[in-house]
Amino acid sequence: MSCSSTTRRLADYLDDNLPFFQRLRFQLHLDTCNHCRLELGKARFSRGPEALRAETVFVPPGLRAWFIIHFWVDLTFALPLFLAPVWFLGLLGWTQIDTSAARLVAAALFGIGIQSRLVRDEGVDSFRAMLNLKIIWSGAATLGLVMSQLEGAPLLGWALVAIFGAFNLLWVCYRVLLGLRSLAPAK
Repeated sequence: MSCSSTTRRLADYLDDNLPFFQRLRFQLHLDTCNHCRLELGKARFSRGPEALRAETVFVPPGLRAWFIIHFWVDLTFALPLFLAPVWFLGLLGWTQIDTSAARLVAAALFGIGIQSRLVRDEGVDSFRAMLNLKIIWSGAATLGLVMSQLEGAPLLGWALVAIFGAFNLLWVCYRVLLGLRSLAPAK
């Protein structure tokens, strides 16, 4: 995507009127182009203080960073789990592998990870919705992994319990923070 086509579509991007793949291309261009990121900031600013507050003020920068980290963690596990589940899970100590179930988990990791990347510049409402999904997913995954460990899964499974549990705690803390901030009066 070129700078000229990106700047022409800024309003569509801010109004969430871009189709999925155009939005993805748009965001990939923003990742590599300082000029277009600056133009995006100007476009947000031109919408006035209320628009800026709704889009950015209530989302802590640390949460935006964690969403990017989560994107990379999810992709790191999703790719080998999807492309070579027997090999990858074998490395982790599993001997009985259901490739369909492994690929379904990979699909969930792709979906949540990629969506984490796509919403990184969105407003507080998008982050709340995504945090709700992340809390449900990581909580259910942690519980399921603990149950598997108690049934004799490989010892390395406890590391996955720790990873999913840590992410769950992180998402719950940020969700509580966003909930409290939504109750604070606008300044």
